[in-house]
Amino acid sequence: MMHHVLALSFSTTVEEDVVRNSVAGFVCVTNVDTSQQMLTLLSPQPKPLPETIYLMSDVQFIDNNA
Repeated sequence: MMHHVLALSFSTTVEEDVVRNSVAGFVCVTNVDTSQQMLTLLSPQPKPLPETIYLMSDVQFIDNNA
């Protein structure tokens, strides 16, 4: 999941048509800690992110200037 771009869906339950609904925005996974089951996300919005469904895409973002 590292560097993958996730879409934040407006859907709140999986019963909704998640793929056809609009998205609220996008975040990028910058770190995965499997021992604590925690993701670190890069987001253009300040905290807190909405409690919603995150959709993983095949798109990856890697910053070579970091």
